[in-house]
Amino acid sequence: MKPQGIIPAVSSFILAQTVFRQISIDIVATGKGASGPTLAAFRGGINQYSFVGATQPNDEVFFNFHLPHNIKPGVAHSMHIHWAQNVAEPAGDVKWQIEYSVIRSQNSEVFPAPTTVSVVQTVGAQYESMVAFGITLAASAQFEPDAIFMGRLFRDHSDIADTSVDPAFAFVVDFIYQSQAVGTLESFRPFLSTGF
Repeated sequence: MKPQGIIPAVSSFILAQTVFRQISIDIVATGKGASGPTLAAFRGGINQYSFVGATQPNDEVFFNFHLPHNIKPGVAHSMHIHWAQNVAEPAGDVKWQIEYSVIRSQNSEVFPAPTTVSVVQTVGAQYESMVAFGITLAASAQFEPDAIFMGRLFRDHSDIADTSVDPAFAFVVDFIYQSQAVGTLESFRPFLSTGF
């Protein structure tokens, strides 16, 4: 008879493996700048932020988050954007760009100059759920537990790769990170008694 409440040995093996987790940034809850997107009807009575098409002013939103204590340091991470269009026959490509700066918050550092990453995606059908994959954030010592990530999501309508004249509705930006543990052993640096 197997004792109750005993975790099989394989579970501890799985916990030691690198896994992927995500932080989701809700676009409706972000802060927008002077050239922010317009809150407009997406479908029915549901409003979302509309990043307008070519020939319009740039649209941008801003967001911040802390990196969690279970992030795996020293590896690349990624981001992607969930979005859609609501016009009857959308056409062209949408270029999503993310400008970001990351700082180790417990190290009294200066925020480094921002890095801009981007992805171009051809539009889908009306109301089709799109996911713009392919944004890789290079490995950096800045990506450690409790770091602060500051970001800006935007469309630059002067960019020749952004050819869609129709509004694109961004819903969520996901930060996908590698995790190798449940958390850290300590709440402050060095986080692990032996460091990283």
